[in-house]
Amino acid sequence: MTAGAFLGRRASLGTSNNPFAGGSPVRRCLGACLVLQAAAFGLFAAGSEQSAVWVWSAVPRVVAVGDLHGNHDKLIRLLTAAHVIDADLRWSGGEDHLVVAGDFLDRGAEDRQLMDLLRRLERESVAAGGRVHVLLGNHEVMNLFRDTRYVSAAAHRHFAGEETKSERRTALGEFAALERSLRRRGMLRDFNKEYPPGFFGRQKSFNPEGEYGGWLLRLPTIVKINEVVYVHGGLSEEFAALGVDGINRLITDVIVRYLEFRQVLERDGAISRVMDSTQINEAASRVLERRRRNHSSDLREAAKGLLAAAADPVLGNQGPLWYRGNALQDERLERYTVERSLELLGAKAIVVAHSQTSNRRITSRFHGRLLRIDHGIDGSETPLALIAEQGEILAFDSSTLQTSEPLRELPPGQLRNSGAAELSDEEIERLLSKSPVVAS
Repeated sequence: MTAGAFLGRRASLGTSNNPFAGGSPVRRCLGACLVLQAAAFGLFAAGSEQSAVWVWSAVPRVVAVGDLHGNHDKLIRLLTAAHVIDADLRWSGGEDHLVVAGDFLDRGAEDRQLMDLLRRLERESVAAGGRVHVLLGNHEVMNLFRDTRYVSAAAHRHFAGEETKSERRTALGEFAALERSLRRRGMLRDFNKEYPPGFFGRQKSFNPEGEYGGWLLRLPTIVKINEVVYVHGGLSEEFAALGVDGINRLITDVIVRYLEFRQVLERDGAISRVMDSTQINEAASRVLERRRRNHSSDLREAAKGLLAAAADPVLGNQGPLWYRGNALQDERLERYTVERSLELLGAKAIVVAHSQTSNRRITSRFHGRLLRIDHGIDGSETPLALIAEQGEILAFDSSTLQTSEPLRELPPGQLRNSGAAELSDEEIERLLSKSPVVAS
């Protein structure tokens, strides 16, 4: 479905020419989110750092990094060494393209500073004729969905200036209601531990109308540059068949639908700001369970829509944000998936992050058709990048300033419990061609 068709479908749900006026809570929310959806698809170019162009050719040099996880200082070291930024942290890459392959949030303490740097470099690179492609990873979607398990207290503190004492008092009351014990001993201590200073400031910033939430909703999941595909997790044939454009639009559509329906539930009081993603889903389920007594049809519609979006396969472990088969599965079992995905996307190689390499190096699989760039920057003193230039794809070491061939992995992969390494090609072929299908 095209963006125009999608927006047309959403517009038909409204009750007046003004999408913010009249109608049910669900319809009012859907109307308001037309603006959000359009911005996410790059239709409002004036309001976004870069327009929605996801396929590029004739790019002189591409530098790719992944799973930065708030390591702002290491990213600076890496980009400086690769001559992407100068000593003043300004874009110096000219017409080069930088790809940040997802998971730049969580774990580290400086993910806000890292986002601010990337957003500025987006603008500066375009002015110089280059580009910065910041891709969604599973951790970015987790933050949008209020799954903050991996956000450090130090990272929350950078948002303390965006929350008020009044907001924290209100949230404390919501926490007490959730815990059903206003006078429980140690409740305030538990509240401050679970929701450290800055927690609700960060949460506001990651809402769709917030500074960082609005930016995240404009980010793609996948780009193709010089016939090389860059994606966070990996690709199955099912999703590769959608194409670059289809993958990006589908994931944005599902995320926006989830956020739309969460807003309806929050406005009605069915969920509160102290609930995490699991508690939000449980609250939506309770709305459906109590449908005969307490809740309107609009609220039930919102609850059903939220749960459907949360369970959409494109956001699951087979989707582009989470899939690990390309990176970890035995090549004899995964070869067809990689070859077919490349064929469907018209690409010659796939670059993935998400699954850390066992040797903390940048590696290759499937005779160079798959490159893995998550080398565990958290625990590495030598940040690495992938550089694609003049038809070559090489690993770049920021300490030595040297490039080298990505280390070729052995075919069995890292899924040791699959048993595939003990089977010969002939045994696998016989199994697949002659064994009955007992489940699908």
